[in-house]
This record gives sequence, C-alpha cells and structure tokens, in this order.
Amino acid sequence: MSPRTLIVALAAALALGPALWLRKSPPADTPTAEPAGEARGDAGATPDPGTPTATPTPAPPSPLAPGTALHGLRLLSREESAERGWAPPPKIPTAREHAKAIAREKWTATQISLDCTDRPLADVLGELRRYPGLEIRVDPELTLEPHRVTCRFDQAPADTVVEQILDQIGLRGVVDAGGLVWITTEDRAVIFSRDPDFDEPMAIMSHLVRSGARLAAFLEQETERRREWLKARTVSLSIIHLPLKEAIQSLAHAAGFQIRAWSENAEDALARAPAVSLVEENLPLEDALRQLLSMADLEFDLVSTDAVEIMTTEDLSGWRAKEDDVVNIVREYAEGRATVAGRKVRIEGRVLTVRDVAAQLESQLGVKVILMPALERCESTWEADGLEQTAGEILSILEKDAPLIWGWYPQLDGEKLLDDAAIWLVESE
Repeated sequence: MSPRTLIVALAAALALGPALWLRKSPPADTPTAEPAGEARGDAGATPDPGTPTATPTPAPPSPLAPGTALHGLRLLSREESAERGWAPPPKIPTAREHAKAIAREKWTATQISLDCTDRPLADVLGELRRYPGLEIRVDPELTLEPHRVTCRFDQAPADTVVEQILDQIGLRGVVDAGGLVWITTEDRAVIFSRDPDFDEPMAIMSHLVRSGARLAAFLEQETERRREWLKARTVSLSIIHLPLKEAIQSLAHAAGFQIRAWSENAEDALARAPAVSLVEENLPLEDALRQLLSMADLEFDLVSTDAVEIMTTEDLSGWRAKEDDVVNIVREYAEGRATVAGRKVRIEGRVLTVRDVAAQLESQLGVKVILMPALERCESTWEADGLEQTAGEILSILEKDAPLIWGWYPQLDGEKLLDDAAIWLVESE
C-alpha cells in the first residue's frame, strides 16, 4: 500500500457512519502490559504487522537516591533553558508558513455576516468571495452540487465562518503554498497543503498523522453527539397521500435536519414507491424516519448532527462491506499505537530538545521515531530526572508543550511503505 492509498483509507474512515465505528472501533491509547512486537494469542503466533520488532534497550535505572521525589519530563521556561546554556535555533519561516501567516491576517481581520438555510454551497462561496482579500478556490475534482449549508453568523471572523461551514458538510479548507484557500476533501487536502520544503511522501505522512488525530477526536466526541441529537428529537406529522420522497422531505423540514444526498438506487426506489400517509404526534424522529424509509427498503446514515444520507439496504450493506478493510487498517494502527503507548521508559537530561527525547524513546523502545524537519526549529525544551513513565505519557507531554502530534504508522523507504511501523512526530497545523 502506498502512502497516498493509506491517506484515502483513513479519509474514508473519517466519513464512516457512527454505528459502524461503535461496532468496531478500539479503545484509544489504553496502556497494556503486552510488550510491542510480542506474539499474541496462542504460543507460536507471529507478531502483528503494525507492531515493532527491533530489540529495545532497557530503561536505565533512576540516577537519584531511593526516596527522592521525581517529577519525570517537565517543560523548562526560556529563562531556565538560557541559564543552562541552551539557545533556540534561528527561526526561518518556510514558504508555506509565510503564506499562511499572510492569509491568516486577511481572514481574521475580515468580519462576515451571513444567514442562510439549506442554501447551495456554491452560492455561499460566491457570497464569501465578495469580501475583499478572501482568495477562495475549489478543488476541480470536487462536485459542489450535493452540498447545502445552513448557518447564521453576525460579524464573525472569516476563518471561523469558513471552518464551521465546511465542518458541517465534511469538507476542508487548506491554505496552499501561495496563500490561496482551497475547498477540498480530506483525502485530497495533502495535494494543496504540500510544503515546498518537503518531498511528497513525507508531506503525505505528515497529513496522515494529523488525519489520525482528527479521527481520534471524531470517535471520541462526534459519534456521541450524533446519537444524542437523534434520540432527543420528536416530530409531529400530518402527511396525507404524498409521494414517498416528498413525505421524507416533509419530515426533514418538520424535524429540522438536512438530507445531504440520495443514492442513485434510492432515487429509483423512491420513483417506484406508492404514495404514503402518516399522521402522528410526538413520534421519535428515528422511528418516523425508519417507518417512511422502510416503505421502499431504504436506510439512512447519520453523517452529522443534523444531516443524513439515504440509500437502499443493498447500498448500505455493500458500502459497509467495502469499508471493513478500511476499519481493519485503522484498527491495526490504533492497536499498535496503544501497545507502544503503554511501554515504560525513563527519560533523563538537564536540557532536552524534541530530538533528544525522541532519541531516548527510540533507544529504549526499540522502534524508529521519525521527526519532521519543522520540529528541529521547536523552541520548547524539557528536563527529565529518570522517573519511569509510559511512552504515551511522554508523548502526550511533547504534544502539549511543543506542540506537536504523534502517530503510529508505517516507515517509508522513498515512496514505499514498509511493514515496520514507527512513531511519527509531526508539527501541529
């Protein structure tokens, strides 16, 4: 599998319905006593492909006397670092950082008022382009027609407006190396966000690590929000002998949600369905929707807290079967991440950079730790006194203090993904 294929798989995972994730998703970063690379299951089993196989160096004993209180890895202030003789490396912005800074100034300085209900995305983007200095482009591969927007903003910063609109419909806005904002999909975002200072495979892996972090946030927060939204809604209906599609649209209007898309097979089934009648008071929204959809053997997938996609039962079954491979890919690396996060290490040093901590993790864990070039310019430093901590605790401290994002994904050999996974450390966006 190539880096780009893995990106596409992860992007597809980001769009999976909550029911599928609830059925298949693993717990996040749960520490485990099982060493990375150890065979699982019965004796003689082989290690999982995503787990490390290198021989680790044992964690060194604590350098302090027994009974001395240890604090582990701790962020140093700039004054403390300077007192210990450390000076930050010169900060030279990359081309993309410079372009992003200029674009960010324009977007945060522009205040936007916008009020629309179920309006085509193309119209909304046209409205935004009327504001001076907002350079918006659309990915040529992106079809705008299915996407509709409901929003209300009163003198809000332009970047906030665009971000919330795109979150609502599952798209991304990416600043390219020239400072233009491109509207695109998750899997194609790397094409527009490529930093000229990186070669393409490394840029793709950076995007993959960040996508994995977004996926974790999605699993933790968005799924429950969607389910609670659906459970909380009731609707009163008086539908008398309407075509089924019109009846479903009436339900959506009454309950205040959007129908983002109908599959082609669903459109065919609706055209053949008889007219329907449904008169109910305070009927749970989910029951009402399922009752109408069942008349044409249709199903729905809740794609946000106020939007559904409608397809046939056969479409949904085929889609879920196809996405099982995606789920397995994501699960494999999530399990590898949880395993390595639970390993014990002891980090030591009076002044430690990100690279210093990464080197000690690599030595003690016996796995490759890959540091993105931009993190060489990180000005954060730490001290550590040898307290035994999990690798997950150490990496969480780096994430918070650097800041950065860490992931557990395959190593690269040129443009080829290797079987052995590695800890990737990527700068935050």
